[in-house]
Amino acid sequence: MPEKVWTAEEFERLSPVQQDAVFEQSIVTDLAAVPEDFLAHVRERVQQRIDTEASSQP
Repeated sequence: MPEKVWTAEEFERLSPVQQDAVFEQSIVTDLAAVPEDFLAHVRERVQQRIDTEASSQP
């Protein structure tokens, strides 16, 4: 995962091409590159959403 955390001010100073590059570099396609605690948190939130949606179906 990218190490740099951009502030809004820093990001706005970039050109549109640079902003696109930062965005593209932030996309993770290999789950092995995602910290396990973050991945567990995301999985928990997704499961909660699934459970909520399933329980609200008629």
